[in-house]
Formats: sequence, C-alpha cells, structure tokens
Amino acid sequence: MKFIQMASAMAILVGGAGAALAGGPVITAPEPAPMPAPAPMLPANGDWTGLSAGLSLGYGSVTNGAANGTGAIYGLRGGYDQDFGNWVFGGTASYDWSNITAGGDLNNLARLGLRGGYDMGDTLIYATGGAAWADVTTSGVSARDTGWFAGIGAEHKFNESWSVDGQLLTNQFADFNGSGSDLKATTVSLGLNYRF
Repeated sequence: MKFIQMASAMAILVGGAGAALAGGPVITAPEPAPMPAPAPMLPANGDWTGLSAGLSLGYGSVTNGAANGTGAIYGLRGGYDQDFGNWVFGGTASYDWSNITAGGDLNNLARLGLRGGYDMGDTLIYATGGAAWADVTTSGVSARDTGWFAGIGAEHKFNESWSVDGQLLTNQFADFNGSGSDLKATTVSLGLNYRF
C-alpha cells in the first residue's frame, strides 16, 4: 500500500513538473541583426561619347634612309568618340611639331584616323590607325609626303571633363617624296584632354 502511495505521489510530481514546463516561457531564437545595406556603387565618369580636344608632349625616334635622330614632339589633338557599352569607336586628328633631325629636319607630323577600344569604365584601352602626313626640310628645301600610322594607347578619365592618355605610334612613309628613302617615325606621347 505504501508502495502504491509513493508511486502515485511520484506520478503526480512528474506530471506536475511536465505541466509546469509545458506552460513555462517559450525560448525563441533571437532575431538576426539587420544587415547594413550595401554601399551604392559609384557611377563611372559617364560614358565616352562626345568631342574632346587636348595637348600632347612626347618623344620621337626617326629613321630617314641611313640617318637616325631623336627628339621631343609636342602638339594638339582632337576627336569624337561613340560609346556602345563595352566598346568605343571614334575618329581622331592630331598635329605634332618636332625638332628631330635625321637626314633633314622633321618639322611636323599630322594624322587623321580612327580608333576603337574596350571600355573599362573610367579607362579606355584602344588601337588606332589612319593616314599620316610629314613635312621635312632638307638643305633649306621643304618636302611633304603622305603615309600611314598605327598604334595603341590608353586613356583615363579623372571626371566628366578631364582625361589623360598615353599612346605609342609608328608613322611610315615609303619612298618619301620620291627620294628613294623610307621615312619612319616612332613616337611615344602623353596627353591632357578636355572632354565636351
């Protein structure tokens, strides 16, 4: 009998504890802390569509037949670009003065061409080429001839209005002005451009 009373008391205690736990406070997982919103991406400095004009300064190496010479070049440049998303195409014009002597004095180089490149946002990597004109003075006589140029370059925009660029060009003139000598000018230049 004592055993039955003890078993009943144990059952009541266990049942009561279970009921107390079942009716106790419910522990819930804490709400996750809100994640900060991602920082907005700063827009690139617009696109490359539009006109540009600038100044350039560089170095040239000229071969005129068997004669060679090096020196500074400086000039003006301009162009128009159209941005098609990942690719940019446009036209360029430039005029460089020179003090390079190689079998004559290279007075200037003028170029009119096309360029196309890959749009990396604020930076454009491009190839360029087209027609070139050179003016050389030999023994007081000036001669001019037409050839071609080709090269590569990169341009970086600081903001919507200003950019800096560098380019490497080869300028070729076969049988310059009927002289029987080929004229070749390799130029490296840096430019500062204003974009309209």
